Amino acid sequence: MRVSSIIQSVVLVLVFASVAVACDCAKISPQQSFKNSDVVFEGELVRTAKDSAQTMRVNKLLKGSVGREAEFDGTLSDCRYMFEPDKIYRVYARWYQGKLTTGQCSGNMVLRSRRTNHHSATTTTLTAPIIRTTRRC
Repeated sequence: MRVSSIIQSVVLVLVFASVAVACDCAKISPQQSFKNSDVVFEGELVRTAKDSAQTMRVNKLLKGSVGREAEFDGTLSDCRYMFEPDKIYRVYARWYQGKLTTGQCSGNMVLRSRRTNHHSATTTTLTAPIIRTTRRC
């Protein structure tokens, strides 16, 4: 009976340890994220579907080509980036097999957040670095 308890404890530790190690990303600068991406835009979450697919409204396109909305499929993975409502993001994405993809290691960042409570409407503004690109002729 004691051996059974030890085995159960070890199994629980292994299960929770594998969940805790979600995504291991190398730290990269916003400039490197920009360079590595096919598409970069500022936008906000429009909807999350039942299959967890998320649709973003593209407010400002900074690099590449994408329509007024960008959809990220609902494939669940450890490194998936989940956008939240009422936040404006800078999104770094790549094309993979005809679909736009992004993740926790892409460098996505919240630019502004709108938080509203029942007493008063407040807007919190966070600043993100401005990316400047230089073109050589």
